[in-house]
Amino acid sequence: MWLSPSQITNIPFAVALIAQAEVDQLPSLAQYGLLGIAVAVLARFMFLTIKRERERSDRMEQKYDEQSQKIIDKYGPSLGEAQEAVKAAMDLIASVPWTQLTELLRDIERDRRRGHES
Repeated sequence: MWLSPSQITNIPFAVALIAQAEVDQLPSLAQYGLLGIAVAVLARFMFLTIKRERERSDRMEQKYDEQSQKIIDKYGPSLGEAQEAVKAAMDLIASVPWTQLTELLRDIERDRRRGHES
């Protein structure tokens, strides 16, 4: 349902026109005079802007996906090896009794302090 020109007395009604308008109906807004033409121009601008931003977003998403895949291809194998090395180190640390581990840490700290004193 379209608003009649007598109902368009303020800006909220003009916004209502934009909400009612579809792209193929925009030329009929000219019947409302200058306000109708302004609404048609603004609606078309909004439509084109949204379309351009969607296309830009799609291009950026595609570039992001390509870069992510390059990173996975390049660093994926070495990250897998690093994960295995960390797991092996954690298993080794878990297998050492706490008394030996605390003695080892004390020795490392003592050697570090001696290095600073020299």
